[in-house]
Amino acid sequence: LHGAFSLLLALLVVTDNFAVKHLYERFLRQSTPHSLNSIYYLLNVIGGKLHQLELANLKQLLTLVPEDCQGQPWYLALDDTIQPKFGTHFDAVKILFDHARHTGQELVNAHSFVTLGLISPTGLDAQDQPDYTFFPIASHLYRAKVDHSKHQQAAELIEQVLTIVPESQQLILLCDSWYPKAQIDQTVQAHSNLELIANVRKDTCLYGLPVQPKVRHRGRPRKYGTAFKATDITLTSTDQQDSYGMVRCLTKLFGIQPVYVIRRQHGNSERLFLTTIDPNELKSSFDLDQSDPAPAQTILKSYSLRWRIETYFYEQKTFWHFGEYQLRRFDEIEAYHFLVNQAYTWMQILPLKMVQFKDWKTLSLRERRNRVGQRIQAEIFIERFRQKAQTCQKTLRLEIILPLMD
Repeated sequence: LHGAFSLLLALLVVTDNFAVKHLYERFLRQSTPHSLNSIYYLLNVIGGKLHQLELANLKQLLTLVPEDCQGQPWYLALDDTIQPKFGTHFDAVKILFDHARHTGQELVNAHSFVTLGLISPTGLDAQDQPDYTFFPIASHLYRAKVDHSKHQQAAELIEQVLTIVPESQQLILLCDSWYPKAQIDQTVQAHSNLELIANVRKDTCLYGLPVQPKVRHRGRPRKYGTAFKATDITLTSTDQQDSYGMVRCLTKLFGIQPVYVIRRQHGNSERLFLTTIDPNELKSSFDLDQSDPAPAQTILKSYSLRWRIETYFYEQKTFWHFGEYQLRRFDEIEAYHFLVNQAYTWMQILPLKMVQFKDWKTLSLRERRNRVGQRIQAEIFIERFRQKAQTCQKTLRLEIILPLMD
């Protein structure tokens, strides 16, 4: 436990490189009695107990929701990211497609991490609206030869969260167009307190609700109504920049369960969104500066919270130097990512739990981390100075006493 705490402090103090050896040489060697090999052993131990640690961490995060926000929905943000690596000796590394071309190439040798985050209300803002904060819950390395698919891995993460969250609490899963299919949809349908808001492809097959014939004919009744395209959805509401249209229909993604499909037009571009929840149930969550906002706007306002996980990915790779890890084993990589997430979570919780840091809410996580790192270094310097002063004082007393004894 002491070694894990020391490693977390090192992640807050050292800001230029997050390689384990670099953390050891810059901070751990001088502040702890642990050797470099013991740090690697610690990562293996944490990797083996990752499931229990994630559940314990989630239980603590749920206690941050204040009483005046208990009736608000909580959100789960699901996404994956890749981290380019050089060499083939890393566990679970493979050639992956990078649609963002971070390295200038479409195909890169990289790790892929499936990440699930909790977006929960941690207080009220100046307008008495819920103020949502993002916390990373789990980030697991995808292994193509072991895991069946990313959808299966993500579904297992969601099931893990549902074992902790009360059944009376409404959860809304937010994801992009890659995830609303297969095991994800099955998980949403299997739990009454879990709903979905997702971006879907514009060519998604859409069907009207089946109309029962007045006269029964031979054969089974129709499961789907008339097929239509996304462009057939009428735009019924407009704000300053966007136009919206929403229809209740059926899709192949959710079978015979009716869903709401939203068409949003922004200039010449169009996007399509799908949700399993009635938009009227979300009106109390956000202030849209309108007395009677369109239901589609309510859904899209909730979906905008998904961008928090994209910001998290950017901060992890840019300010927290996550991509500089030099670990090859699977358990060590996952344990290291867990500790980086813990340090990130600490910076989120700090102004929420400690009154003396409440003014830090307006600061970025990078600035919070820099200030905490400076305070840790100052405390370590003062403690070392005190210890050396005591040693010098004891030595001086011996120099005076020994001649008198002779």
